[in-house]
Amino acid sequence: MRGRAVAFGLILAADATFSPRPADAAAGDAVADEIRLRDGRVVEGRVVEQAPGRWLVVETGEGRRRTFAWDTVEEVGVAAAPRPMAMHAAMDDAWRRRSVAGLTYELRLNLSTIALPDRTFRVDGLCSTGTGTAPIAMYGQSARAGALGFGGGVGGRLGFMARSRLDPDGASSWWGFRASAGLDLHAYHLRAPVGIPEPAGELCSNVAKSSHAVGYESSVQLFASVPITVGGLVALGKLDDARWKGVVLGAAWSPSVSHFGVFSSMARAHMNPLGLELTVDLTVIHPVPARPEPHVRVAFFFAPQTGAAQPAIGTLSVGAVWY
Repeated sequence: MRGRAVAFGLILAADATFSPRPADAAAGDAVADEIRLRDGRVVEGRVVEQAPGRWLVVETGEGRRRTFAWDTVEEVGVAAAPRPMAMHAAMDDAWRRRSVAGLTYELRLNLSTIALPDRTFRVDGLCSTGTGTAPIAMYGQSARAGALGFGGGVGGRLGFMARSRLDPDGASSWWGFRASAGLDLHAYHLRAPVGIPEPAGELCSNVAKSSHAVGYESSVQLFASVPITVGGLVALGKLDDARWKGVVLGAAWSPSVSHFGVFSSMARAHMNPLGLELTVDLTVIHPVPARPEPHVRVAFFFAPQTGAAQPAIGTLSVGAVWY
């Protein structure tokens, strides 16, 4: 009798460990093991521990663990894992359905420099002739100098991006188009020329032969800019079922309307049509996002001098962009 009981326990252990539920295994969509008890009850969950001939532990959907004596269990149906081909087809469909166009949002921290065009400063005043004085302007003495500033600030962008569709069976690279408008606010420590000190009392002969240094003064100036960006993107990376991961390179034409020296006597507004922006995004894209996903963006902007009063601006930015 004892030997028959042991043999029955071993058979039951084999069934509990290796027998999937036939219907679920064929469908490939089972989500739980099914434990049939000798009293007719059916418990659904996941078999987490078992000691053949002694006990069986099941974790139910509520997260509770229940222990059953081995002789109370009649049959265990092991849930079949989803078929790999079905999972792959579902992810392919998710990638193909994912939106390829939408709004983008961006926040930036900026380090920047600004260079104002050189100006000509003439030497004025009176010099000594030995017997009297004469105006220094008669010698045509002058020097040129420009202002240079360094600073930083914050910026934001609101835009639109459209990209080519990711094909799970094709190449992992993609391309896109983007356009945005934004606002940048900077504070610069500016060193600006203020003119050539008058060489009062010097001999005119010495003034005529000497070079003249321009004097400078330092100040803090505010700068506001509204950039418009239109450009393209090329992405290089790797695609699997769960995500696309890679680097997105961008180049864009970026004209801007700027106001330099806000609230100061140096205030002036101008438009620069020749701005250029280069971006590098470190990106991870998922097939079914609940909302725009954040990515790291590094950007470099440069606008050259385009006129007598037009400053050159260079900005290095680090921030986050959502798309």
